[in-house]
Amino acid sequence: MRLEVALKGDEESATFDAVIRRPAGEELWRQEGLAPERFGAPIVVTVPADALPDGEYVLSVEGEPSREAPRGSARQYRLRVVRRPAS
Repeated sequence: MRLEVALKGDEESATFDAVIRRPAGEELWRQEGLAPERFGAPIVVTVPADALPDGEYVLSVEGEPSREAPRGSARQYRLRVVRRPAS
């Protein structure tokens, strides 16, 4: 599964962490050290298809801290996974 998250122009982090949780907070999957391919490009999050069964989830994306910029607040997105039978 491929997810793309657009970045704001003022985000200073060089890399980002993505975490997928159930709405109650249980962490199911994490990817760290994500970076856009070029300035202005979205962060691409690639999740293995079998990592998430059908259901509701929350994706959090947060810039990793550096000496120049402390850890920022996480942005959260609601996700719904629905699998369709193969035709």
